[in-house]
Amino acid sequence: MKTIFMLITLIFFSGSVSLAQLNYKVKQLKPDQVPSEVKASFAEKFPDIKLVKWEKHTAKGKRFKGSKYVARFFEDKLPVRSRFSVNGNDLLFGKKDQATSQTGESLCQEKLSEI
Repeated sequence: MKTIFMLITLIFFSGSVSLAQLNYKVKQLKPDQVPSEVKASFAEKFPDIKLVKWEKHTAKGKRFKGSKYVARFFEDKLPVRSRFSVNGNDLLFGKKDQATSQTGESLCQEKLSEI
């Protein structure tokens, strides 16, 4: 009886998970494949960074569809990712906080010490 119950539960959950799946693709890009708005926004935000690897992330799912461009580079010997919408708007910035220019680790330590 337990095995039948477990089998039914497994079938139910595997079916519900497949309905919620998201088709997510990451494509490596050459600089000339990145829209000029995105490159201009990046250059404005990071004027000193010249060596950048670009990616295009595309998601298609039941609730979300869209693309974003991700710039991967090093700043102060730390790996950084900066994300932009298709029209060049800044979405997210990894490893540093825009307002304080602190590393992500020091921000976490600061927030934990406040608790």
